[in-house]
Amino acid sequence: MKFYESISLGILAGGRGSRLNGADKAFVRHEDKFLCERILDKLDMRFAGKYISAREPDERYASMNLTPVFDKRAAFSGPLAGIEALLEACESEYLLTIPVDIKNVPVKLVKEWLDNPEAPGMQLLDSDGMQPLFALWHVDSCLSTVRQALDGQEKAVHSVLSKLNFRIIDRTDIQIGNLNTPEDFNTL
Repeated sequence: MKFYESISLGILAGGRGSRLNGADKAFVRHEDKFLCERILDKLDMRFAGKYISAREPDERYASMNLTPVFDKRAAFSGPLAGIEALLEACESEYLLTIPVDIKNVPVKLVKEWLDNPEAPGMQLLDSDGMQPLFALWHVDSCLSTVRQALDGQEKAVHSVLSKLNFRIIDRTDIQIGNLNTPEDFNTL
């Protein structure tokens, strides 16, 4: 198993889960696993660190070797606040962010990114369009821009990625999808 010593994994799971009756998505089950466990199992790689932008502390994270981090902004300030918390916690050069509700983890693509990281970062364009939460961030190049955006009340991740001039990886041959609603869990 390859060790990506300059890259950490950051799972975004700090949202409200409003379309799932307020459920903490990290611990919603799909394919007989918690959503956060699915990502860890599919990305069976050694990272410099494994973090999760979490809603609240939970002892189950320790058993998964995940370090929970929490938004520094007002409650539920959106995914950009989760990315800020992950970037601040990250001790490696790069951070791979993946939303916890991803339906299909493109393992081969992730390995390509990890083997050839680029600063300031990379983001995915799949068959559904831009996927700003599925991105590889060069920590030193990105953290201050993310902070400034949040300080200026900006909450759109895609807007920050545009300012940072992330390389867009066009993979319209795949679809990562998401698990946002009860219906999403019932479709293959």
